[in-house]
Amino acid sequence: MFFFVKTLVFAQKDTTYTIPNVVIETSKELTHLGSSSIFEIDSTLKNIHFNGTIGDLLTSDNTIFVKSYGTGSLNNSMLGLTDISIIPANFMNEIKIQAGGGSALWGNGAIGGVIHLNNTTDYSIKRKIAISVNYSSLQNLQSVFQSYFSIKKVNFTVNLFKNNNQNNIKYAAFL
Repeated sequence: MFFFVKTLVFAQKDTTYTIPNVVIETSKELTHLGSSSIFEIDSTLKNIHFNGTIGDLLTSDNTIFVKSYGTGSLNNSMLGLTDISIIPANFMNEIKIQAGGGSALWGNGAIGGVIHLNNTTDYSIKRKIAISVNYSSLQNLQSVFQSYFSIKKVNFTVNLFKNNNQNNIKYAAFL
C-alpha cells in the first residue's frame, strides 16, 4: 500500500540587495606618527657626503649601523636585501630616519626603524648643475653629475653616478 502526500514547499524569494562600496583610505604620512622619533638629515651633512653613499651619510653622524663591505664590494642579490651602502647619497633630496616601534606601520620588517628616501619636486630651483670627481691613490674613481631644470609646472632632473674601483693595493709579502 502506497500513500502519496502532496505538500507545497515555498523557498525564499530570489532578491539581491546591492550594497554600495565603502572605501577607507589613509595615508602613512610622517606627521601622524606621535609614538616614534623622526630625524631628518640636513642639507649641510648631505653636501659633506656629496660623493659618498647613503651608508656613509647615515653612519657618519648617527648611531645607525649600516653593514657595508666597502667600496667596490660585490653584493649577493639573491638575499632579497637592498644594500644602501652602494646608493649615492646625492640621489635623494630628502632623507628621514624613523626610529622605534612606531615604524612598524611600514611593514612587519620595520620594527627597529625605517629610512625614508624621498625625492620632492622643488620648482623654486630654476637651474642647477653640480659636478664632482674624486680619485684616490688606489686608482678608485667616483664621478657625480647632477642637473635640475624647472619651468612653471615642468621639472627635469638628471643624476649620474659612476664608481670605478680598481683597488690597486700594493703589499709586500713577508716569508
